[in-house]
Amino acid sequence: MFLAKDRRELWSFALGCAFMTGIALAVFWFVPTAIPNFSIDSSPGTSLHLLKTVDAAGNAFPSLHVSFSVFACVVLARQLREVAAPAWARALNIAWAVAIVYSTMAVRQHVLVDVLGGLALGIGFGLASRPRKAAVAAAAVQARPA
Repeated sequence: MFLAKDRRELWSFALGCAFMTGIALAVFWFVPTAIPNFSIDSSPGTSLHLLKTVDAAGNAFPSLHVSFSVFACVVLARQLREVAAPAWARALNIAWAVAIVYSTMAVRQHVLVDVLGGLALGIGFGLASRPRKAAVAAAAVQARPA
């Protein structure tokens, strides 16, 4: 993320993404799911044609679209608070994630249970990536001038 204060924070984000992907991949392998075949116009020339030809209907639960956007939103929200970003920037971050979550269902790439699974992954890893209180206290002690 572009506001990461150090390499540890950047690695924490990268590892969160990798572990979310690994968990989803295990679910895709052992409990494969697919979205229903909704009657939606995806004929050539329509706005959904490319989406329907590139993104297969399999691997629906959990939605990685949702989990990555929510995870990034949680991490970025923490970073925006730390740099005292204006309220409009924090609201834009949340609105962007909400738009992605909504759009996955609006274009019928996922159903509600897929979105709920993605939300659980994204929020769970977002909360797990928080700096621990002991690490924050140690960093504050090191930052204090002697």
